[in-house]
Amino acid sequence: MMKRRHFVKGAALVSAAIVGGAVPGVRRLRARSAANTLRIPRLFEGTRLTAAPTTAQIFEGQATDIYGLNGTYLGPTIEIDRGQEFVATMENRLPEQDLILHWHGLLVPSAMDGHPHQAVGPGLDYEYRFTVDQRAGTYWYHPHTDLITGPQVYRGLAGLYIIHDEEERGLGLPTGAYDLPLIVQDKQVSEGNQLIYELNRQEIMRGVQGDTMLVNGTPDAELLVEKTRYRFRLLNAANARVFLIALDTGRPFHLIANEGGLLPAPVEVEEFYLPPGGRAEILVDFSDDDTDARLSLLSREYFEEFFPGTRQGKPAELMNFIVGGPGPVPPALPQSLASVEPLREEDAVRTRRFRLNHSSQGHTINDLSFELDRIDFTVPMNELEIWEFFNSTQNIHPMHVHGVQFQILDRNGSADNLRPEESGWKDMALLFPTSTVRVLVRFTAHPGMFMLHCHNLEH
Repeated sequence: MMKRRHFVKGAALVSAAIVGGAVPGVRRLRARSAANTLRIPRLFEGTRLTAAPTTAQIFEGQATDIYGLNGTYLGPTIEIDRGQEFVATMENRLPEQDLILHWHGLLVPSAMDGHPHQAVGPGLDYEYRFTVDQRAGTYWYHPHTDLITGPQVYRGLAGLYIIHDEEERGLGLPTGAYDLPLIVQDKQVSEGNQLIYELNRQEIMRGVQGDTMLVNGTPDAELLVEKTRYRFRLLNAANARVFLIALDTGRPFHLIANEGGLLPAPVEVEEFYLPPGGRAEILVDFSDDDTDARLSLLSREYFEEFFPGTRQGKPAELMNFIVGGPGPVPPALPQSLASVEPLREEDAVRTRRFRLNHSSQGHTINDLSFELDRIDFTVPMNELEIWEFFNSTQNIHPMHVHGVQFQILDRNGSADNLRPEESGWKDMALLFPTSTVRVLVRFTAHPGMFMLHCHNLEH
């Protein structure tokens, strides 16, 4: 059995689709249709995930050409209990494209992780079988095919992977119709309702960004809510866009989970950053709202990248909630959620440093571009390390590590700079331009080969 874990520094990953509406004080990105009822991805049934070209009625009028998973834009949501075995066959029915699926955030054996070298050709299948053994949380799956992850996700190949456990079930959190996914994406869309993916030098550097917002593949999405508390599971499945999530009234809500599952306790916030590949769970209580009141979910304006043509940091309306009739009286908000044992800096045995930069060929880590068969370094199992990421560029880099969850130690040299969404267990570290983030990493789950990369899919 292998005693050490191998890592390949990689490049691109995720993406998907969205459309925007306007509220006072928020610039409206291009609207493409009348408001639509929020679509909820169906649940996964059976054991097959088939990727194939098809069409979807995303916008009014002409259908949109997509890559479907089991026939739909955005694949089915997989729900599973901790301790259960997951068995599925990925069927690649894409013409002239290789494909492999990665289970983002899941601690699975290397052969099950979805490394690019595992990609199979058109007409071929890949078998997945592993036992789920980690905390309840909101995870997801998407392609991780070398050089074409970006367009494959952009055209619809992505879905949620939700794990439940007994600790989570005992907290009295909203369930069923009051526990809903919100998969947020931005797209460029033609007049004929087709998704535009044109990769030139600028898009390679800043990542593909759109002016049309989709939530669960729904443009101008609206959700009729009852007067009660809801649990929303947010996933940023965009290629490159970082969202600053907020409600339009500036009213607070409770953040209860991020990429690694439940936080120690609910945290009242008015906004939080959600990078590509990032997840968060929030509680929003509509109990005291007036009937027919409208509340918008936004991405607030923040500083923009110093790069021509970027939409990064520009405000957008993501969707609207419309308050309806009464719902069940919510229980008291739990004061504690889950135990999170803090890792300690003084226990780390070494520090690894990663400098994010770019060259004439694109973005680099320690001056290296991704190569499919290169192993860059090895990490001993069960040893705590500090990984220091320094972003020397003017781009935002959301860094993701496979096969492990980590804890963020500090930002720009101080733990006081950390935001609430950076607490608990993470698999994403958001690097703003010319900033440094240190994380505490210890690999305990599986030996093998795993990736470290930026989750801007064009990087």
